[in-house]
Amino acid sequence: MQRDILIGGKTIRLEVNGDHVSVDGDDLAVDYQLISANELSLIVEGRAYRCLLDRTVTDEAIIVAGKRYPFAVEDPRALKSRKARGAGTEGPLQIKSSMPGRVLRVIVGEGEDVVPGQGLLVVEAMKMQNEMKTTRGGRVRRIAVREGDTVNAGQLLAIID
Repeated sequence: MQRDILIGGKTIRLEVNGDHVSVDGDDLAVDYQLISANELSLIVEGRAYRCLLDRTVTDEAIIVAGKRYPFAVEDPRALKSRKARGAGTEGPLQIKSSMPGRVLRVIVGEGEDVVPGQGLLVVEAMKMQNEMKTTRGGRVRRIAVREGDTVNAGQLLAIID
């Protein structure tokens, strides 16, 4: 299996063939154990990592050592069809909480212009701080929470026009 993955603004090529794993052509010693549907124990070059999959309405991310890494798996056929019909580029973008937690910090205010990947607010969940980012540019129409608020999974946090 070969996939191009967009992470941190950079595209990497991941290739997995049985026990053989390479990233951008570099071979890696990798072992993994699926713990649950959203949790993975991963050993890369002798270093152990606990990875959590974090899916929200706006993106998918892997949480490693308390840091959230948004990613997108690029499928050339799907990408071509999305671009052809302009999917996901029209109408307001709703940013929702992926899990219950507490709003630690609101980074932007209503009326501010934002760019793709810019942090909007920080939510603490399960002792991890998750920066909620916008996936596209625009203007912040609404911030639906304040610092210190408790939020539920799926709760609206912000709207970007």
